[in-house]
Amino acid sequence: MRIALIGPGILPIPPEGWGAVETVIWNLNSNLNDLGHQTLIINTRSRSDARQAITNFEPDIIWLHYDEYCTWLTDYGNTSRIWLTSHFAYLEQYHPWLIALAQTIPLIGHCPTKLWKLWCLGFKLLGHRRYAMASYFRILTAMLSTGRTTQLSMVCLSPTISETLAKTGVSRMILPNGAEQERIRYHRARGNGRALCLGKIEPRKRQKELTKISQLDFVGPVIDKRFPDHIPNYKGVWSREQVWEYLTDYSVLVLLSDGEAHALVICEALLAGLSLVVSTSASGNLKPEWPIVRRLTSQECTQPTIVAEAIRTMLHNADQQRQTAREIGLKYFSMQAQKLNLNKLIEA
Repeated sequence: MRIALIGPGILPIPPEGWGAVETVIWNLNSNLNDLGHQTLIINTRSRSDARQAITNFEPDIIWLHYDEYCTWLTDYGNTSRIWLTSHFAYLEQYHPWLIALAQTIPLIGHCPTKLWKLWCLGFKLLGHRRYAMASYFRILTAMLSTGRTTQLSMVCLSPTISETLAKTGVSRMILPNGAEQERIRYHRARGNGRALCLGKIEPRKRQKELTKISQLDFVGPVIDKRFPDHIPNYKGVWSREQVWEYLTDYSVLVLLSDGEAHALVICEALLAGLSLVVSTSASGNLKPEWPIVRRLTSQECTQPTIVAEAIRTMLHNADQQRQTAREIGLKYFSMQAQKLNLNKLIEA
């Protein structure tokens, strides 16, 4: 098959440093090539350039990885199978009434910009998460409208995202992210007895509220201006190579986002042998019975003493669970596991 992968056009693919979506696309490209498919990565912000590249390539499948470009898909009619993977962090939490509203008002994507900004401003007063959902509403209406006029299938990153979209009428498939197990160093010996927040430091991940936890380090670019980057447990920014090399030195990964589709860093942490302390919103694809996972409710995530106690508990057992974490990562969240699932999707 000939498969075109459409990226955001914001960062290079593969990324030189941070860029989870770009890394996911690169991993998919490698897996598809290994399976014998011919691929083309189209990573541009220009709709006309993307249209020309697809016309020249003549793909059997067009696979979009940036929701904002969903209207581009109408350029291709029914000549190709069209897949869309949404990486929007709050999709599985999307309110059913907003989905119903999006279905009944397909033209809201064309409403005046001033009116749209007023809509978003109203939700902004209710907090970051609700503002993000409100901003996404315009994209959702365009996505559902596109689904009615093309051969669109949603490739969902988790079963809960698929369930959220069940009433939209759009065809759905499930494909979790996969990390590069061969690049990620793993040692079975003891970790360093510390926990790590790895990723962009931004309000939705709550790192600023956790800085007084003595057993917790932070790595990643600082987006949240409230975060005190002078503290000793802030370790700066790692390259992709440093992530693969140093992650296994830690014992526990902490990710308390108020929303995640399927965080690639969780896949990487499991392959590196780390246990997890995660918010319920960041626990997509993680099974309740796995002993290497401690989930915290949204209310618990706002209480540093509860978070600190959860970290201490997981650190206490982390050394005994390293091989279990690694085996779960290999079975469910490695590129090899993803390759098996990809075959099933393409052959369906």
